[in-house]
Amino acid sequence: TWTIAKRRRQLADFPGAKVILDQIEKGPPRKRVGIKSTGSCPRSGAEIQSGRDEKSRIIGKVTSGCPAPSLKLLNVGMAYVETPLSKVGNKVNVN
Repeated sequence: TWTIAKRRRQLADFPGAKVILDQIEKGPPRKRVGIKSTGSCPRSGAEIQSGRDEKSRIIGKVTSGCPAPSLKLLNVGMAYVETPLSKVGNKVNVN
């Protein structure tokens, strides 16, 4: 975890200050999560949807994926998804 000294936060005189200070205050808009798939291997750039019905929407993208035979799982991957939907056990659809 990074900490930014009080004086630097007040002056906001460092590269990326606006984005970083906004995320410290409000939290990040997306989080990196691990995913496991019972279907095909998740591929980089694949879209992640909130579900399978007509109300589902795109909530993130896969960054990487590969088979995981040593874990006794079919396939695993990493992705960035919207923070509120990054909870453990949340079921999503990867396209």
